[in-house]
Amino acid sequence: MKALITGCNGFVGKYLARELIDAGHTVYGLGQGPFSLGTHADNVPQRGDRAARSTSSAPETSSVSGFSSASVILSGAPISSVAVTPSDLLNSSASATSSVVLWEGVDQSDTQNGRDVQYDARYDVFYEEVNILDAQALQLCVERIRPDWVFHLAGIASVQYSWQEPGKTFAINVLGTINLLQALAGTGVQAILQIGSSEVYGPGKTVGEKFHEASCPNPQSPYATSKYAAERSALQLGQKLSLPVLAVRPFNHIGPGQAEGFVIPDFARELVRAARGRGSVATGRLDVYRDFTDVRDVVHAYRLLAERGSAGEVYNICSGRARQLSDILDMMRRTYGDLTVIPDASKMRPTENIYSVGDPGKIRKTTGWEPVYTLEQSVKDVLAEWEERIRDRGDAS
Repeated sequence: MKALITGCNGFVGKYLARELIDAGHTVYGLGQGPFSLGTHADNVPQRGDRAARSTSSAPETSSVSGFSSASVILSGAPISSVAVTPSDLLNSSASATSSVVLWEGVDQSDTQNGRDVQYDARYDVFYEEVNILDAQALQLCVERIRPDWVFHLAGIASVQYSWQEPGKTFAINVLGTINLLQALAGTGVQAILQIGSSEVYGPGKTVGEKFHEASCPNPQSPYATSKYAAERSALQLGQKLSLPVLAVRPFNHIGPGQAEGFVIPDFARELVRAARGRGSVATGRLDVYRDFTDVRDVVHAYRLLAERGSAGEVYNICSGRARQLSDILDMMRRTYGDLTVIPDASKMRPTENIYSVGDPGKIRKTTGWEPVYTLEQSVKDVLAEWEERIRDRGDAS
């Protein structure tokens, strides 16, 4: 299968690319900045402890108009850069005519069909810039690739940032989705996964209540509202344009490579720094409950849904287990001994869902999916990553 991943350069996108490549599929990507499957996605165990993929073992794939033969073909654009506005993105030079981006490891540069293409032999990567808010450029990209599967991950992913830039959040998350769906009309695509968020559910009515797919959405932030609007737009356009859209609502992810600003990597960073001499750990609220799933299990679920899911349906991806943040922090603290924990007002959200836990029954019944990574293993991997990061950059401040 030919799989297109938007947001391929992100935390989940890189793991999904590895998941699909390991399953023998050809992966095309839209992302921001130079792409690499390396660092965390290569340095942590994959599902079933599969060996890390090397360039020498890359499968042969047929060529596509506008590209040479490759296992991963990347298109990148600053789709969520916090330094620009939606109008800046739309009017930027990263439109239908690509601009060349060089990075370490580039072996050659070719111009094909009037577009500059970068090739990195380490990962069989072809990379070009395209803008998800530029409907024409996106249309041209999709027409060349004609993917069998599409995984729409691109967008603003931060609740906190969405309060600062609600307009940009809506433009990228909603308009970007509409542009993609319209570009895919008539291409023969077999499955489109619209990746949403459990944030659309809002706060649980009672502790112990699990959200299932029929639960009434009650989004509590610009991010959550934009994700719900994007989901509904995708499902409606899917019906109108005869596109096989599946809506996915993943709950909290965890795993090496996740950006700062999310709770578990922030815990890990604070703990490792404190253990190296700062002496205290700054946190937000610790009395909330969340449902965590390892990113490696999440991307496996995405692949199974592309294979076995039904168009027009909504699926939770979650463990079904409630974890209080204070308990997770205590688990992580055991590695470092007695460290002082202090509240940090800057880490508090304007609104907070106290209890957010999902019911995974539907995806289990549909695909047979079960998570295999324990929370303890995921936490161990994240702490190891932050030990390495801070050791390498000498950062104890």
